[in-house]
Amino acid sequence: PHPVEVAAAFSGAERYAASSSAPGVASALLTGAAVVSVSPLTEGEASVTVTASNRAGSAEQSFAVTVVADPAEAAVVAETLTGMGRGFLSSASEVIGRRMEARGGSSRLTMTALSGGNGGLPVGGLENAALGVQTLFRGERPLENAASLEGFDPVRDSFALTFGQDDEGGRSGTGGADDGGLRWGLWGAGDLVSFEGAPAAGAAYSGDLRTPYVGADISGDSWLAGLAVARTFGRAEYSFAGETTGTGETTARITSVLPYASVRPTDRTEFWAIGGAGSGTLETDRGERGRESQSLSLGMGLVGLRLRVAGAGEGLELAVRGDAGLSRLATASGAGVSGGLEARAFRLRAGVETRFRQGLGGGGAVEPFATVSARADGDTEVTGRGLELAGGLRLTAGTRFRLEAQGRMLAAHSEDGFRERGAGLTALLQPRQDGAGLSFSLAPTWGGRGGQDALWRPDANLFTGAGAAAARRPEGGAFEARFGYGFPAGPLPGVFTPFTDYGAGDGRNRVRFGLRYGDPLSPGRMFDLELSGERASYSDTPAYLRLGLRGTLRF
Repeated sequence: PHPVEVAAAFSGAERYAASSSAPGVASALLTGAAVVSVSPLTEGEASVTVTASNRAGSAEQSFAVTVVADPAEAAVVAETLTGMGRGFLSSASEVIGRRMEARGGSSRLTMTALSGGNGGLPVGGLENAALGVQTLFRGERPLENAASLEGFDPVRDSFALTFGQDDEGGRSGTGGADDGGLRWGLWGAGDLVSFEGAPAAGAAYSGDLRTPYVGADISGDSWLAGLAVARTFGRAEYSFAGETTGTGETTARITSVLPYASVRPTDRTEFWAIGGAGSGTLETDRGERGRESQSLSLGMGLVGLRLRVAGAGEGLELAVRGDAGLSRLATASGAGVSGGLEARAFRLRAGVETRFRQGLGGGGAVEPFATVSARADGDTEVTGRGLELAGGLRLTAGTRFRLEAQGRMLAAHSEDGFRERGAGLTALLQPRQDGAGLSFSLAPTWGGRGGQDALWRPDANLFTGAGAAAARRPEGGAFEARFGYGFPAGPLPGVFTPFTDYGAGDGRNRVRFGLRYGDPLSPGRMFDLELSGERASYSDTPAYLRLGLRGTLRF
């Protein structure tokens, strides 16, 4: 409340009264003999009228009151928008980078039907399982539910269709020699990125982005060019302490178009670039302070290169890498805390990576690897320079067992209190060549591992699915486990594999049981069918049950 002395405005007054023309914007209350207390309630304008009276009569005087948003709340909303921009950079580089590394390959089509959950999920066609590519075009609400992503595997639960001549000169799909060696591809994938920050005393935000992508590209032996469309759903909670204190929630919906290209002029050199532009809405729920909705625009760009200096295959390999990215999110001008915002974030990295691969008997190998990179960050929250270290060890024993341990840390940064660190461990036992026998994977992660994304070192990461999503969270840990045992399918070719999955971390808990059928010995493992039931919960939301049927056709 703001006290206003009114005695000097009148002469001979014995009594006072006060009223507001807009009590919902600002209230006026007489709190002393000649003191009016004005309390701001929400943004807007009001007029406070003070009436003074004595035995001879009364007189009135008014003054205007303008209530503006608390600068502390506006600042943390802008920081939240910046966190979303950084998350979109990470998501685009991860998903589209993985596509550029794949460069076509064999075709894979996954169809999924899901029922149950919080209100149920629709039946999908070409979709990313729990995500659903139909969500991209119809804007279905289930994607906004964080629990709907549990069990999502961005590699398994995606599709890729390739047409044209393959790398060996054979035919893949349609086309062939008459196409001049060109390949066309259609693909879909999804991503989950979490972010958080504490930009000032009493201010904090945390949230995540969920983005399904569909794209098409054309490639030759040394180049690839394509276009992707993405629908991003972002949600974040924030708190602030300034003139007032409070909490709120922002929700962003953005549809974007992202052209991308890569070229390999030699077998040692690769250049790549990703661009993007989009639009949508930003909704801000401020609790008792009201709700706001603003139009939102996105612009982003990423460029990078990799140069292999020495080595390939067995022995020592040395390479230098660099990338630079910039994102901009802006809202239309308007009142409140979300109007006229502009959030920019950039990332610049350059480093050296090395690995040494030594073959072992029985088809195994041991491979230590390390990356040292300098980086610069800039946005409305953090501006500075740092040194990023990453390294680990991969071990394969025979053709069935793989073990990988890796860690990452920001060894130094010029901004006080800015830190990033994380570690992960993966143990993977594949079934026998015919699909029978025990198989498992274990993947605990600690902290965040967002810096070494697909374009920085794509082959150094065995984590997929919810484990990968947890690994890109800024802090905290996660655990993913899968166990299965395959046995012959009797008169049918192939094997039946009962399995169970368990995942936990960052408020998410999931357990899944199912049965998978496939024939690993068929050419290209052409067909897989999976039936599963799942129980999952997310933070404070009630647990839900879901039944899923997934079929994958490769050709």
